[in-house]
Amino acid sequence: PMGLMTSLPISKRVESLIDESVTTCQGFDGELDVGVLGIQTLRIGNKDELVTVIDEATFNCSAGASIFCGSGGCAVHFLSDQSTLTMHLQGWEKKLSGIRLGLHGAACGQVGSVPCYKELTLLEGSFYVE
Repeated sequence: PMGLMTSLPISKRVESLIDESVTTCQGFDGELDVGVLGIQTLRIGNKDELVTVIDEATFNCSAGASIFCGSGGCAVHFLSDQSTLTMHLQGWEKKLSGIRLGLHGAACGQVGSVPCYKELTLLEGSFYVE
């Protein structure tokens, strides 16, 4: 359960999420390769809080190209000391005060092809999407 996972140190949560992806890939008789930018640690916000990002768009399972991504995007996991947030994104970009999220158009009440952007910020260890 995510509540139990959030209480774990970030390194253990990262390990658990990667292990889950390895198991998923192995379920299709494949091997997982996590791209160079698959796991990043960023400083965001006014207090330079650290966020670890696991981006499944960089994952490659030898058994198939669409195991981790679909038309709605790819799972991206954001981890702080106190919180874990997982979203399906079509892309993301670090900005000075937060992270710009590229979402499926439906997240903004539009069709999927319409660009939709929101901002992810971190305040005292908790994530906010606006």
